[in-house]
Amino acid sequence: MEYAIGRRSTLRGADFEDQIANQQIVAGTPKTVIPKLRRLLEETRPSIMGFWAADGFVSSEDTRTCIRFLGQEVLPALRNWGSGARSRPTRRPASTFRSRRAPETPRASHR
Repeated sequence: MEYAIGRRSTLRGADFEDQIANQQIVAGTPKTVIPKLRRLLEETRPSIMGFWAADGFVSSEDTRTCIRFLGQEVLPALRNWGSGARSRPTRRPASTFRSRRAPETPRASHR
């Protein structure tokens, strides 16, 4: 929408380098990615997280290497960290995570 009305210069949004800088995209070696993902998990506490092994023009060999790093290094490190996450305090009180019911609205009677 913003591209269509002229507020954004590109259809895809921010440049790749900007997305890396503000961590919309997390990429790198397991050594650099794991701390960034831990911080993301700690601050946002998502219930679901997705991973892309390849996006754009990436060779099959590089894609397999990425998947291997994810499976052998990154995900086990996050899983080990996550097993203790329930004992870590959250930034918000638990009461703010509960959904609130909408107020009841009077129903019209049908006669």
